[in-house]
Amino acid sequence: MLLASATVTTAQTLDGAWNLKFVSTSSNPICKDFGTMPMTIAGNRATGKLVHSTAGQYELNVPVGSDGSINNAVMAGRVPVTLSGKVADGAGSGSWTSLYCAGTWTAMR
Repeated sequence: MLLASATVTTAQTLDGAWNLKFVSTSSNPICKDFGTMPMTIAGNRATGKLVHSTAGQYELNVPVGSDGSINNAVMAGRVPVTLSGKVADGAGSGSWTSLYCAGTWTAMR
């Protein structure tokens, strides 16, 4: 009997629902309260939507590396936000920047 061996890639282990929490490190008042965004990773894409009280709606549709890296990914909105960081093993973290704001993000399943 021949047994087939299956390999699960890192990208496959990242698939599923995540929550991305944004924290501002900027003193500008419009930069606070970005909150938490539900995010889904499927294959090599991360998608999600966030509505900010001042800046409006943001849409995330960015590539995720096979190692969980998110590099210079742009979240579309009235003022684009650039994300960098990494997700792995049910958690992740990184930084974000925009024209007026900057901060950190954390991800949890």
